[in-house]
Amino acid sequence: MFNSISDLNTYLKFNNYILTSNITLHSNNPVKSFKSFESHFIIIQAAGGIVKNNLNEIIMIYKNKTWDLPKGKVEPNESVKQTAIREVCEETGLQSVSVIDCVCSTFHIYKIKNMRNNNVILKKTTWFLMKNQNPIVDFSPQIEEGIELVTWVPLHSVLSKKTYSSLDEMLRHLVLCHKV
Repeated sequence: MFNSISDLNTYLKFNNYILTSNITLHSNNPVKSFKSFESHFIIIQAAGGIVKNNLNEIIMIYKNKTWDLPKGKVEPNESVKQTAIREVCEETGLQSVSVIDCVCSTFHIYKIKNMRNNNVILKKTTWFLMKNQNPIVDFSPQIEEGIELVTWVPLHSVLSKKTYSSLDEMLRHLVLCHKV
């Protein structure tokens, strides 16, 4: 737990921006504090989808020895909703998905080597709950993005998959609150 942006930034720099757990910052003005926090990073916007079917399953992708959800960076002149739909279709081979609702946003920090000055990225991913339009699916993983496998995962198995901590926390909340 941190009591100031300065303490948090010092901690992040000291740990080379590698976190082993989620962080909490208490503030009387969370919006102002978060804006101050963001000012220390290059911001990248991304969007992704939690695609579900009628069998209580969601689509997961397997990439870099980790289970993930389809997502990607927002392109110029593209809304986050358009990005989420495009990325889900590109990464899974689905032809058509529809957005049910915006679920939440997650953030993660990473460093880019060989960048001048500020080389620390704060990536904001906006997640949308989606429904697959076609009940018969022939997945086609986006190999050039390193995706090895695309599959339906039963909700009761989602939480046992090795995934990223920000995704794990989001999925745990969604499953336990019956939002998916």
